[in-house]
Amino acid sequence: MAGGAREQGRSVTSRVLAILDVFDAAHTRLTDFFRQSFDMFNDVIGTDDPDLSAFRDAGGKVLIWHGWNDPLIFPEGSVDYYEAVLDAFHSTTLVQRVALFFLAPGLGHCGGGPGPNQFDMFGALVDWVERGEPPDQIIATRVESGEIVRTRPICAYRYVARYDGVGNPDLAASFDCRPNYASWGTQNRH
Repeated sequence: MAGGAREQGRSVTSRVLAILDVFDAAHTRLTDFFRQSFDMFNDVIGTDDPDLSAFRDAGGKVLIWHGWNDPLIFPEGSVDYYEAVLDAFHSTTLVQRVALFFLAPGLGHCGGGPGPNQFDMFGALVDWVERGEPPDQIIATRVESGEIVRTRPICAYRYVARYDGVGNPDLAASFDCRPNYASWGTQNRH
């Protein structure tokens, strides 16, 4: 009996080791494929270069936004990218002439989530480009059954909407964009 159990244990162990070898080979191939695709396509679709100087020199303006509740692309990656842009320019003021960043509380991946999830980022960009009016906030709405049930300001990065304590908590007018000093603990100050 003991010999049979020992043989069965060896058989299971050898099968597990074979599976791990296949996994290691597949992982190595996947890693190699990822590096190869990065080399082939990064110049076309790469979005992690914080040097926006050529874009700035061409007169470009960009509004970057991300939903705080996005389960697919984590918002911290966008925060890290914008911080890298700030580092590359060495100045919040210079960056804000070219790129503004907005984090939308309660918004999922391009929509959904419990927060206000409809807003006109494109209209804000047009106003900035054509009228020279950069937005410091974007008003977002939450619509349920065809009715607006809530509005909130989505504040420019490093600012958050704070309730005034008096007005209707479902109206954006009852909120001000105020510095979010708590978020600066691990971020650079420019």
